[in-house]
Amino acid sequence: MIELHYLSTLRKICAQLNDCQNSWVVTGSLGMALQGVDIEVHDIDIQTNPHGAHGMVHFSASK
Repeated sequence: MIELHYLSTLRKICAQLNDCQNSWVVTGSLGMALQGVDIEVHDIDIQTNPHGAHGMVHFSASK
């Protein structure tokens, strides 16, 4: 089961990045748990390409 603080934080991330023009995905243990794997979640891993990472930094800073 995914602890509520991870889901709450992920919702905030999604809200921030919803209008971002870069592709991104949730990976790692949270990504697997969201797909139904019975795994303990330790953190939130976001993966993108270098262009996406640069864009997310500037997009998040502008909010």
